[in-house]
Amino acid sequence: MVRSLLVLLLVVGCTKVEPGYVGIKVNQFGTQKGVEDFPLVVGRVTFNPFTTDIYKFPTFRQNVIWNMADGDESVTFNSNEGSVINADVGLSYSIIPERVPDVFIEFRKPIDEITDIYLRAEVRDSIARNAGRMGVIEIFGTRRQELLTGVEDDLNERLGPIGFHFEMVSFIGALRCDESVMRSINATIEATQFAISAQNKIVQTEAEAAQKVATARGNAESLLIEAEAQARANIVLAESITPELVQWKALEKWNGVQPQVLAGEGGIMPMVRMND
Repeated sequence: MVRSLLVLLLVVGCTKVEPGYVGIKVNQFGTQKGVEDFPLVVGRVTFNPFTTDIYKFPTFRQNVIWNMADGDESVTFNSNEGSVINADVGLSYSIIPERVPDVFIEFRKPIDEITDIYLRAEVRDSIARNAGRMGVIEIFGTRRQELLTGVEDDLNERLGPIGFHFEMVSFIGALRCDESVMRSINATIEATQFAISAQNKIVQTEAEAAQKVATARGNAESLLIEAEAQARANIVLAESITPELVQWKALEKWNGVQPQVLAGEGGIMPMVRMND
């Protein structure tokens, strides 16, 4: 009995598929095409190591960086003028769990080899295709994000049907190119920024001038309205004045003292007060 158990342990393998992973249990003598040959397994798995292999694929997001520091895994590509550009590239992607068998059938490799060999080549080729439609100034400036978005869309279109989902493609750090090209790029960017600054200054000056004109126009209109109102008031006042009204107003202000001077047709005559 004990001998039988020992023999069983020797011929039966055991492994565990951790959370966040999907295991592919592959019959070495299968057709490599049928679903029965590639069942998804999770948890603790027993298998015959002589006839079966277990491959583990992570289903959580994978982050990878290809840069110059790690054995120069950086990516080199050309602009539409032929300028050579070098970049450190970052990639975030995941494998759709139910599509893991399709990924395995397609590549028959562990996830690290798929990432560093196949996916890197796909990313490099996609960057080259998209960058080849742009100028070097655009790649370094206004169309950089457009380039990366185009690569991401390209990868999802090409590899999505297999089972990959690409979340982000990015350039890590500054792009690199020939020193003379960099000087030209920096000069162009500086000139563009100066032109933008000058244009902004013009717009600001025009806006300030327009504001002053608007303020002056408003003040003039305000004065005109006030003058027109005063003129209308004067007309109404003039039309309301009659000789009787003048006489009445004079009587209202008379203090009871007889005036010393009277104005008549012959001019001003002094008033002589007669004694009683």
